Order: sequence, then C-alpha cells, then structure tokens
Amino acid sequence: MALRGRRINIQEWCPLGNHDPETDIHALVLCPFARSVWRLSSIGSIVSGATSFTDRWISLTNNHPPSEIDSAAMILWSIWNSRNDVVWNRNTKTQVVFHSALDLHNQWQQDNPPINFVKCNVDAAIFKDPPRMGYGCIIRYSSGAVIKCYLRMFSW
Repeated sequence: MALRGRRINIQEWCPLGNHDPETDIHALVLCPFARSVWRLSSIGSIVSGATSFTDRWISLTNNHPPSEIDSAAMILWSIWNSRNDVVWNRNTKTQVVFHSALDLHNQWQQDNPPINFVKCNVDAAIFKDPPRMGYGCIIRYSSGAVIKCYLRMFSW
C-alpha cells in the first residue's frame, strides 16, 4: 500500500486473487483470506461496523479483554507477514498464518518485564500519500496483562 508511494512496483489490487483495492482495512480485515484467519480465532472478526481500520482497532481495544487484544495484535502481524510472503514469494496458507499468530502470542507473553516492573512497546509510521503519521504503544504489567494500549493517527 505505502510501497507504491515509494515507487516500488507492486500491484494496487489484493494479491490474494481478490479484485478489491489493497487498503489497510481490506488487507487486514475484509479480504477473504484475512476473514478466514480471523474465523479460526476466538475473536472471529475484529469489530464490525466501523468504517476504517483505525476505528475497528480502537473499538476492539475499548470493548475486549486484554487477552483478546493481545491475540488480535498477533493475528494482524501474522496476516501482514503472510501478505508480504504472497507479494514477494507467492505463497501462504490460512492455517499456517493462524498458528504463526499463536506462536507469536505465546512468545510475546514469555517476554514479560521483571516482577514489579512494567514494559512499554512503541511503534510509529509515516505515510506520504495521503500525508499522515501514526503511532501506537502498549504498556504491560510483569504478568503480561495489558495496562493500556493506544493508537493515534495524524493528518497534515
């Protein structure tokens, strides 16, 4: 999606055989491939009815327990990695993506901060077209329980 803005020659349509434009909401939630991965999870699908991926993620973080938020983050990461594998290597399987997300989640939970400490993970991105930037963070107790997670997008 952002790669085309950097003059990297990739198609603007879904690489998984769908004829929809490749947008963040399509790639991570609405694409039939992404939906099949979400159906394997306890979440089923991330919050329906919202008009953008950001709205869906905010709704999910406000309305679901920390364990489901953690799982959703790992599923999103695995779907994204899988789509990259399709674009660059031409292969992917729904079951592999879902089990990869479970493995990531288990590994992430084992990487908790020491007792009586908290851990804050942060990430950010800048997009040229349309001009916007976003950042997110998640703060966890030593038990792995989420204290707070936050996502913010800015346009200019």
